[in-house]
Amino acid sequence: MKLRINGKNYDINEDKDTPLLWVLRENLGLRGTKFGCGIGVCGACSVVVNDQVVRSCITPIGQVEGKSVLTIECIDKNHPVKKSVDDGTSSAVRLLPTRSDCCSL
Repeated sequence: MKLRINGKNYDINEDKDTPLLWVLRENLGLRGTKFGCGIGVCGACSVVVNDQVVRSCITPIGQVEGKSVLTIECIDKNHPVKKSVDDGTSSAVRLLPTRSDCCSL
């Protein structure tokens, strides 16, 4: 499957139902997009697909084939959004569970 991410073309050998988040982080090493809730509510996994914000944790790669996907990595390091993610002041970052928020088994 061919994906266009941050202006680059990639050939991805994964099932079309694989969440985009896993392909970004595990296959491509783009770790700026975070895992948060896993159900598309918190926004930590947000990316832009053809000018629309989508939650990559619930978006299968089959839905983005042939579309333009933009992640936080493509934003200039001096952009206010990038700075807020990097320094932890982004609302999405503040919503991520801390170690103490997670139940331990």
